[in-house]
Amino acid sequence: MHSLVFLGKTAVLMTIVLGSSVFIQGTLERRHDNGMVTVRVGDRFFTGHPANPVPTP
Repeated sequence: MHSLVFLGKTAVLMTIVLGSSVFIQGTLERRHDNGMVTVRVGDRFFTGHPANPVPTP
């Protein structure tokens, strides 16, 4: 998980896993109660498990 500052806004970049070998990297949009996260890539949203899970504060 990395932070990116763009036009004065901070976005968190996150990699998620879809299936056995598909990885998607995008800006973090939402954390779900079941441990999955949703990321945005352009105007599309993808939900999956974090590639490197980190504890929720």
